[in-house]
Amino acid sequence: AGDISFDGNTIQNITNWFVMDNTGSTNDVNNALDNVVFTNNTLINVHGSIAFRGNVNNPIDNATINNNTANYDALSSFWAFVEVNNVEHVEAAYNVVHGISAANNAGGWGEAQVFQFWSQAGPWSVDIHHNDLSENEQGIAIATGGAFVVPGGSIYNNDLSNIATFAITAESWGPGDGDCGDDPGAVVNVENNYFGNTGSMSEWTSSTATCWVDAEPFYLDAAMTTLAAQDCAGVYEGD
Repeated sequence: AGDISFDGNTIQNITNWFVMDNTGSTNDVNNALDNVVFTNNTLINVHGSIAFRGNVNNPIDNATINNNTANYDALSSFWAFVEVNNVEHVEAAYNVVHGISAANNAGGWGEAQVFQFWSQAGPWSVDIHHNDLSENEQGIAIATGGAFVVPGGSIYNNDLSNIATFAITAESWGPGDGDCGDDPGAVVNVENNYFGNTGSMSEWTSSTATCWVDAEPFYLDAAMTTLAAQDCAGVYEGD
């Protein structure tokens, strides 16, 4: 077991389909990680994903993914800006990530997410806040169903506007295929985010918050100062 700390670096001009991956992009985790810190980094002209994979029998204690900047405009061979799996706690805050496009699905996975987080290693939690994740194909993907455990904690105060496929989903794997799967017995708390909408949740499309998430109330403005209120019928309205 050991720690990974990657702070204050510029990552640029890498065309491989993964940029950092502690297992060489396999699910066989022979050397367990204790703590992961990926902070204050800038990604320029990078085509691949970053992954920190925990051992299902000895999960990552804590992963901190904070204050990073990336723009993936017109790049491909990609499944997520950052994936963390088999972990006890993830914090992702103050990241600015734009430009993940549908073209990035050309590698064959059908995925183009900012964050992909999941665990099959027991109870875990998330603290995902104050990120600007607007203008991407997909937003935050949490895996549920089967051996995947629904996390505690919350996802809040994030700008998830102008997302094409989904802003946040907690569906049966794989993400974005429209299959929520069986009720996992819990939902992910995603209250108090901005999805770019101004109407009621009933007017949202599938590109907003889908599959086993609690997304109400939501912010009506990008500055995140005004939350939607319930009308007499208990519907959160944006009018």
